[in-house]
Amino acid sequence: YTRLIIQALDELGYGRSADALREESGLSVNHPAIAKLEKCVLEGEWDEAEEHLGHLWPRDNQDSVWALYTVRRQRFMEMLQGGNVDAAVEYLQKRITPLGLEASKVHDLAMRAVLSHQTLLPPSASRGGVVAGQDRGVGFSQLCS
Repeated sequence: YTRLIIQALDELGYGRSADALREESGLSVNHPAIAKLEKCVLEGEWDEAEEHLGHLWPRDNQDSVWALYTVRRQRFMEMLQGGNVDAAVEYLQKRITPLGLEASKVHDLAMRAVLSHQTLLPPSASRGGVVAGQDRGVGFSQLCS
């Protein structure tokens, strides 16, 4: 959450406060690895985003699994939005399920794939409100919190 607060302070024009928090916490939102990750997420370069995650979090710990899930979930949701349901389901099976997350997270994504076939639902309901590109900044903020 500290990185998110620093970013918000910078965006609101409280640069000195952001700098003081950076110094006290030892964190920097402008770290080159974070900048690369942000660029990849915002541009939908998912494979590169996963590669950059390895520079920020050690492999095989709770934070790295959560970060991978966040990136892969966004990619999955954009596949659904693009109408690539079969590819999204395969991606869920091969790339998200092996992360070993609690079953409810995987089941939620599987249900979204099922619901995306139902034409009676509004488009935002079948995607969980995710629109390609629009929610990438939110996803990046979650990675940095």
